[in-house]
Amino acid sequence: MTRTILLSCILSALASTQTMASTSQYSSECHPEILEQADITNEDAAQFTVDKEGHTAEVAGVICDGTLIAAFDMLDNHPNLKKIVFLDVGGSVDDETNLKLATLFHSKKLHTHVSSKWNQTDEFGEVIKGGVASGGTDLFLSGHKRTVDKGAYLGVHSWSNDEYEGADLPKTHSEHKPYIRFYKLIGLPLPEDFYFFTLEAATAEGMHYMTQDELETYQVITE
Repeated sequence: MTRTILLSCILSALASTQTMASTSQYSSECHPEILEQADITNEDAAQFTVDKEGHTAEVAGVICDGTLIAAFDMLDNHPNLKKIVFLDVGGSVDDETNLKLATLFHSKKLHTHVSSKWNQTDEFGEVIKGGVASGGTDLFLSGHKRTVDKGAYLGVHSWSNDEYEGADLPKTHSEHKPYIRFYKLIGLPLPEDFYFFTLEAATAEGMHYMTQDELETYQVITE
């Protein structure tokens, strides 16, 4: 009888541990149409993993419409969350969601950090994994405190549509205004300077990974 009770307690404890582990991960469930357009699956979408203390979350994957819901769930369940560590967030397939997510993170006064833990390049030295780029960079910038590992990847490039790229337009063009407004909204110290730097740094098809000097010049990092 004692052995049966002991076994029952062990099984119960294991089940409880598994439940706790499952609640520490918050996955994006993207709309099927968005998945099809971007040629990705939900496995590619952003997932937050919160540490056992509930103070730090790591994130990896592509930002989609479901990422905002995942973030709200995470913050609701972990009200003492203070830091988001970006492992590998290469962009967004939903700019509207990314704006809302950045606004949310900024309102929570979170510390955002880019890790070099997942850094990976191909045989030619091209970045294939790790850090942030494009929309992932914009989300990182929403942090009140912004830090990066030495050698972490932080990629920027120009936006584009079916007809032209942002760099093709004069600096006074109205289409620049929403982007500059976004950088002002999240409190970037040099919104216009940084924005026009991104347009000139790389084409929409390319990616420029910022140097330490550039990170400091445009005050992308706070320390």
